[in-house]
Amino acid sequence: MNEPSLDDVRAYAGKAWRLFSGERNLNATLAWSDDPSVPGGSRMVSARVCGQGAAYALQRFTADYHVVLGAPGDQRPTYDYTDPDRIACVWRKSGVWIELWVSAAQDVQRKPVPAPAVARAQATGPSVLSAPVPAQTAPTAPTRRGLGARLPFPRNRRKETNPA
Repeated sequence: MNEPSLDDVRAYAGKAWRLFSGERNLNATLAWSDDPSVPGGSRMVSARVCGQGAAYALQRFTADYHVVLGAPGDQRPTYDYTDPDRIACVWRKSGVWIELWVSAAQDVQRKPVPAPAVARAQATGPSVLSAPVPAQTAPTAPTRRGLGARLPFPRNRRKETNPA
């Protein structure tokens, strides 16, 4: 399999950013830097998001943009907080890591993502996790409310016969 050049990946990421920011009328632009590899030996391209509303634009890009992934090992965009000086959106395309980042000093909503069980407990209260909720039985046809009360239910009707 032929690996793409770093210039091809930069062009792909730049086009994705321009399409996204153009559709949403955002003014942030990309300033590319030369980061040929990450410590693990993988190839990487990196760009700083600059301009008015850069942090907001990066946040929206990470959450809303649908990156087309077609090669094995590709990964969707996600936030990376490992560097304390910056907040990055990273994804992997065709074996190359793409990183778009803003300075951590810029205003980005930085909320930790809770674990699924903890999030469920916070959203619904502790009683849902400790005891199962009994299943509700469906009401019978005469007690239904709304549109169903005005319409006949053919599955509940019995076949009528004429006494002839």
